[in-house]
Amino acid sequence: MLEGYKLARKFLFSQYVFRMRDLPYTTQLIPLAAICAEIGKTTFNQPQTQNILSKWFWCGIMGEMYGGANETRYANDMEDVVAEIRGNESQNRTINAAYFSATRLISLQTRNSAAYKGIMALVYRGRCHDFVQGTTIDIVKSMDEAPDIHHSIFVGYTHDEIAPTKGSVKLGVTTALASFIVEATLNAYDKTTNRYTKIRRLGIAFEDVCDEGCEGYNLFTNFDAVERERTVQQTVLDIRQRYGKNAVLNGVNYMPEGTQRERNGFIGGHRAGYDDKSRTR
Repeated sequence: MLEGYKLARKFLFSQYVFRMRDLPYTTQLIPLAAICAEIGKTTFNQPQTQNILSKWFWCGIMGEMYGGANETRYANDMEDVVAEIRGNESQNRTINAAYFSATRLISLQTRNSAAYKGIMALVYRGRCHDFVQGTTIDIVKSMDEAPDIHHSIFVGYTHDEIAPTKGSVKLGVTTALASFIVEATLNAYDKTTNRYTKIRRLGIAFEDVCDEGCEGYNLFTNFDAVERERTVQQTVLDIRQRYGKNAVLNGVNYMPEGTQRERNGFIGGHRAGYDDKSRTR
């Protein structure tokens, strides 16, 4: 059985799964090692065997077949995959039961899901390009900076001779709360912005945006504070929706240089019946 795990390790490397944390299903390792132990090293090294194992492996991942009670599936896999490798009739139950819809890509919200880890392995294998840096994504680069959800900032300056600056920062969590977003924005701003030049334009962008119901935090998050902030944030949105955007503003918006009250009356950057008298202080 130990030899089976050694062969399974070699197979995982060939599929660009190099670390335990990147293994989509640790439960799938059990039938994989058992199959490898049964067929032996000589049969394992044959190209046809590798193709059969690869098809079974990826159907299990993208079909998300190993998330529940798997004892029966283990027995089926041993019977079906070994029979297929040896050229015998096989029911291929895991392969035939697997189904992946393209819309699943939209709903992949957690880095711990098997499909998400599987896609990252395919990204490594395909040497895809990072949207932020434009560099190829491979296992070596991932050890230095793991692929993740990024929050990007773009700053344009008043003087044309100064090139715009831009940068990105990882949020680390999936959230719509202002405290997390503001902190990430300030971090990116501090790292990339020229502080000695007047700013003309500021742009902020997010990657991998998802429904608010898919928010996720880490074990160190103060969930009481999260719930309080979510309640306050939703209350402010409800007030603004009922009484207008200017119903709740920050104090800075009432300073002489503040433009938020005026801009809240714009539609697509244009005035929409805005009354200048409302700016009277």
